[in-house]
Amino acid sequence: MAIDLTVILNAHNEDGYILRTLISMEEAAVFASKLGIALELIIVLDRPTNGVRQIAAKAAPAGFEKTQVIEVDNGSLGLSRNSGAAVASGDWLFLQDADDLISYNALAEFFFSAMRHGPRSLHVCDTLIAFGLDPHIATYFGGDVVTPIAFVDAHPFVSRVLCHRSLLEQQPFADLRLTRGYAYEDWFFNAEALEKGYTFHSVPHTIFFYRQRISGLLRQANTISARQIPPSKLFEPSKFLRLAAEGYSRYKEEPHWRERLIPRQTDVNHPVVFDLIVAANRIEPQICWGEISRSPRFNNLSFGNVSIGVAYYEMCQVIGDRKFDDVFLLPFLGAGGAERYFLDLMHQLTAVGATHNSLVFLGQSGHPSNWLDRLPSNATVIDFELLCPQLDEQARILLTLKAIQACANDARLHMKPSPYAHAFAHRYLHLLKDCTRIYYRFTDARTFVHGQIIEDPYGFELVSSLIEDIDVVVADNQLVIDEDRRRLGVYRERWHLLYARQVPRVEACDVAQITAQAAPAVAWASRLDHQKRPGLLPLIAARLKIRVPELMLHVFGKPVLNSFAGDALAAHANVRMHGEFARFEEVLGVKPLCFLFTSFFEGVPIVLLEAAASALPIIAPDVGGVREVVEDGETGVLLPSLADDEAMADAVVEAILAYVERPSLREFVASNALARLIARNGEQTYACRIADIFLRENG
Repeated sequence: MAIDLTVILNAHNEDGYILRTLISMEEAAVFASKLGIALELIIVLDRPTNGVRQIAAKAAPAGFEKTQVIEVDNGSLGLSRNSGAAVASGDWLFLQDADDLISYNALAEFFFSAMRHGPRSLHVCDTLIAFGLDPHIATYFGGDVVTPIAFVDAHPFVSRVLCHRSLLEQQPFADLRLTRGYAYEDWFFNAEALEKGYTFHSVPHTIFFYRQRISGLLRQANTISARQIPPSKLFEPSKFLRLAAEGYSRYKEEPHWRERLIPRQTDVNHPVVFDLIVAANRIEPQICWGEISRSPRFNNLSFGNVSIGVAYYEMCQVIGDRKFDDVFLLPFLGAGGAERYFLDLMHQLTAVGATHNSLVFLGQSGHPSNWLDRLPSNATVIDFELLCPQLDEQARILLTLKAIQACANDARLHMKPSPYAHAFAHRYLHLLKDCTRIYYRFTDARTFVHGQIIEDPYGFELVSSLIEDIDVVVADNQLVIDEDRRRLGVYRERWHLLYARQVPRVEACDVAQITAQAAPAVAWASRLDHQKRPGLLPLIAARLKIRVPELMLHVFGKPVLNSFAGDALAAHANVRMHGEFARFEEVLGVKPLCFLFTSFFEGVPIVLLEAAASALPIIAPDVGGVREVVEDGETGVLLPSLADDEAMADAVVEAILAYVERPSLREFVASNALARLIARNGEQTYACRIADIFLRENG
C-alpha cells in the first residue's frame, strides 16, 4: 500500500516520556487510518539511552502500516530529521519529538489541510498547550495573518509541522547542535521555506501538547546559544522587501489590526477542544484541566517585537541590493576627533579601491550626527535614532546582525568603542567568522583617587574577553598597544598602529612669521566633558588675569557626553566662550600664541595634530598617547598630569608664561612638531599604513 504520511519521531534521552508519546501517536494514527489515510512511523534514535532503545525496539503502534526504527550517531536534531526523511515512504512528513503529544485528530486534519493547499504548504496546530515547567496556551494564526515581518525577532510558528517531502529534498534541516553559536533549526527551516514561497496554515481544532522540561532542547538552546538562526535567504533585502511588502503595508496602513487580533485565544471550553484535552489527559496526567484552566494565554502575533521586523523592512529599503566591503559600528557621527579618524579611514579605503560600498551604523541615542555630509559618496547610513528611536539597544544590535548577515557577511567590520558596539560584540561577534573583525583602541579611562591613578578597563576588558573573536586591533598610539600586549601576552601580531592622518596647514618656512604675528591669546578647543578636564580652565583664567592681564583665553567646544557649568568660566573677563566649532580654522582665527590641551586620559588627540599642523606651540599633560606628539622642550611643553587641580593650573600658567616670554621657544617647538607630523601623520605614511593593515592578503 502507498504511504500517504510518514511520522518522523526523533528520540534521544526521553526514557520516562517516549512510551506516552507513542501511545499518543497510536491514537492519532488509528483515527486517521479509519478515514483512509495510510501512515508510516519512523523512529530515529540519535545516540539513545538504553531505555529509549528498548522501548523503541518493542514499538508496534496500531494505525501505522509499518514502523521502522533506525539508529544514527548525529548528535544533532536537524541531521536526525534528515536521516528519517531519507528513508520515509510517504509524500507528507510530520515531525515529532519523543516527549510531546498531539491531539488524536491532528494527523488526519493535517493531511486533509495539505490536500486542500498542495505540496508548497506547511501545516501547524492552531493550539499549543505547554505543560510541566512554564505552562501556557498559545493560539497560532497561519501565514495569512502572521507575515515575514514577524520572523525577524522570533519564530512565530512551531517545530511540529507537516510538510511535503520535496521540501526536505530541496532544503534539508541545518546541523545546529547545542553550541554558543547559531541555534533553532526549526525557525531556520521555516524561514527558508517562506523564502521559497511556501505558505503556512493553522489547522483548526488541533493541539500540540508541548512538554516543558529542564533538559529540553529549546530551553538548553536559549541558555547556551546566541539565540539566533544562521543567515537566511529570507532576510536578503531584495527578497524581504518583496515577501514582506503586504505585511509591512498592513502595519503602516492599519496600525491597530494586531491589537484587535492579539486578544483572540483558544477557547478550551469548546466541546471539540475540551474532548481533545480529556483524551490527552488519559495518556498523560500532567495535561490536567486544573493547570490548563489557570495557564496564561496568548497567540503568535505577540511573539517577539514586531517593531523590529518593521524597522528591518525600512533598513532594507535603505540598503537595497548593495553588498558591502566595510561595515562601521559607530555610536554617532558628531564633530570630533574620533569621528574624523574614521571618516579619514573610510575615504582612504575608498581612494585605494578597497571599498566599493560601506555600511555605517549609528547606534546610540541622544547625540546628533553633524558630519553626515563628510561621509564618502559610497557610504550607506543606518541611523537608528532616526530609523527606530523607540527600539532599545538589544533590538538595534539584532538589526545590525541581520543586515551584516544579509549583505556584508565577509566584510571588514570596524568597531569604535561605545556601548552600542560593545553590546554587539559581546552578543554576536563570534557568529561573524567570515568577517574581518576589527576593534579600535584609543585609550582607557583614568581618574585620580586620593592622588593615585585608577584605570577603567572599558576597552581593554572587551579585547581581553573577546580576543579569540577579534582579528585585528587598531590603535592610534603605541602606548596602548604596549600596555595591551604586556597584559595579554598572546596574539601580539593582531595589534597595529595607525596614526591619524593630518595634512600640514602651513609650510615650514612660514613658522617664523606665524610666531611673530601671534596675538596675546591662548586657545583651548575640545569637548567640555569631564574627560577633558575643563574644570581647570577657571583656575587658569584667574591666574592669567593676575600674571598676564592682557592675555585672552579662547575656549572652543561644548558639552557632548557630560554636562558642564560654563557660567563660572564665562564670568572671567579674560575668557571668551566660542561654543561648538566645526573646523580648526575657527580656532586659528584668534591667532593664538599657543594651544592649550587638558585631559585626564587620551589616545592621540586629533586636535593636537591640528595644532601641530598649524604651527601652534602646544602645552599638554603627559597622558595616554599625547607624548607621541608632544616631546617636552622639543615639540611642545609636556607637563606631568597632576591630581591636584590647583597645582595643575599653576604648572599650565608657568608654561604659558614661558611661551609669552620666549618667542624663540615657540618657533623652535612649532617647527619641530610640524616636521614630526609630516613624517608620522602625512598622506604618504598614512596610505602605506592603511595598505599594510587592511589590504594584506589575510586581512
